[in-house]
Amino acid sequence: MRFTQLIMFLLIVSLIVIIFMQKIRIKKLKLIVDKRDKIRKDLHKIMDDIPSIDNENDIYDLILDGVTKCIDKTDRGSILIEDEEGNFNFRAIKGFSDELKNIKIPRDEILLFRYNGFSGPAIINNPNELNMLYMNKDRYDKLIKYDASLLVRRVLSMPITLEGKVKGIINIDNIYNDECVIFDDSDIDIMYYIKLELELAIKNFLIKERWKNIASIDPLTGLYNRRSIEGFLEEEIQKVKDDESFFSIAMMDIDDFKGINDTFGHNTGDSALKFFSRTLKEVITYEDICGRIAGDEFVLIFKKQKTIEGEAKLKKLEENLAKRKLKFNIGFSYGISLIHNKNYKSVNKIMEEIDKKMYCSKKRKKSVL
Repeated sequence: MRFTQLIMFLLIVSLIVIIFMQKIRIKKLKLIVDKRDKIRKDLHKIMDDIPSIDNENDIYDLILDGVTKCIDKTDRGSILIEDEEGNFNFRAIKGFSDELKNIKIPRDEILLFRYNGFSGPAIINNPNELNMLYMNKDRYDKLIKYDASLLVRRVLSMPITLEGKVKGIINIDNIYNDECVIFDDSDIDIMYYIKLELELAIKNFLIKERWKNIASIDPLTGLYNRRSIEGFLEEEIQKVKDDESFFSIAMMDIDDFKGINDTFGHNTGDSALKFFSRTLKEVITYEDICGRIAGDEFVLIFKKQKTIEGEAKLKKLEENLAKRKLKFNIGFSYGISLIHNKNYKSVNKIMEEIDKKMYCSKKRKKSVL
């Protein structure tokens, strides 16, 4: 009798334990379902907002903000996009200095590439030690300067893949030591879940941008064309009107470009324009706007920068051109003006003013020679 009672007691206890465990499992599943439902709603909001955005960097800001909300263990992160030279550039940043946007990181110094060759999302522990090991010292020192490496304990990193090629990465950074907020496999699952949706959104946006670029980008140099530059200039003039903002604008003209064409041919002339444009891109920051407005004439808009800052970049351009000798030398003349709320004019008047300054500079050069 006692044995039977014991068996019954154990069966009841076992049943209670099973019911209790089932309740825990159901509760966990409900939490997962609720979290997935929240993520789905957040992603749908991103998808709904993207068509109304015109700027690619704003897309990345929106995506980064959405991903950090989905991964609720952090409020910091970044999106890096690969450029034509194979360097990764910070295009969206959350929780760190915007100065990071001036740093370019080669593919072989990207931790996710080192970790798994961009094969999928991964949790990377102790990123500071790995950056110190793999990264160029100057770049590493800049990361430290902007507090972007020392603070981070672990990184949840995901490749952005479009048409079978890696376009960039999303890094979600964890700065906490608390075991409760350490990334785990559930976060990897979430990243896989959102990966396809985000890549589709980026792809659709870039297709739209590609069609826009046909009308706004100079096909030879990849810089903005005259129409785009005049549009950006109009925007900066409006900012100057509305508040106490300011900007500098420079116009450049390649010295003796006609001589290059006449001596070496138009194909070489086109190569010279491409070379000049590539070198120009190296000396400007993410805030600067540059374009080719005519044959060998270029315009640079330096947002919220005085002429001394713009001229420092033009001096750097001059030095970089001189270092890279071709079968001919490439120099340039320029005119530069500071525009503020006391002297702003129309787009045409500003362009005329810097055009005159540029030709005065060109005449002075010729008189010296």
